[in-house]
Amino acid sequence: MSVAGSCVEAGERSRNIRSIFRDNLSLFVGTGRRFEVDDVAAAIGKNPDTVRRYLRGESCPEWENAVALLAVLPPAFAAAVLRPAGLTGLRRIDGDSTAGETMREVARAAAVLAAALADGRIDHTEIPTVRRELTEAMVAIAQFLAREGRP
Repeated sequence: MSVAGSCVEAGERSRNIRSIFRDNLSLFVGTGRRFEVDDVAAAIGKNPDTVRRYLRGESCPEWENAVALLAVLPPAFAAAVLRPAGLTGLRRIDGDSTAGETMREVARAAAVLAAALADGRIDHTEIPTVRRELTEAMVAIAQFLAREGRP
C-alpha cells in the first residue's frame, strides 16, 4: 500500500475514505448549511476549491487538513468520520460541559450498565453499548474535572 497525494491508495478503501468525508462534510458545509465553504477553507488555511473537491468526493484531505477539519467542525462530524474505525464518544477536550450535562452522561452510563447487568452478567451483544456509554461518561467526568481545575 502506498501513500500518494491526499489518500492512502488502495482502490476500494480510497473510494470509501473519500465517500465518508464527502457524505459527512456535506452535512455541515455548503450553501444553506451551518458552515460556508469559504469560512471552512479560511479556518483550515486552504483554498475554497480544495474544500469543494472534498465535498464532491474528488479528493479527501491529507492528514493535517483532516485534523484541521475535525477541529473546526462539530464533534458530530468527527464521530461520523471516525466511526468506521470503531471510535465513538468523541468530545472536545476544551468542551464546556456543565455539571448537569456531566451528571446526565454518568446517569446514562449507569442505566445502560444496570440494564446489562440485570440478568447477572454482561453478554457479548451488550459489551459494545456498555463500553461506549462508560467511555462517554469517563470523558465527561474528565472534562468536568479539568474545567474545575482538579487532576
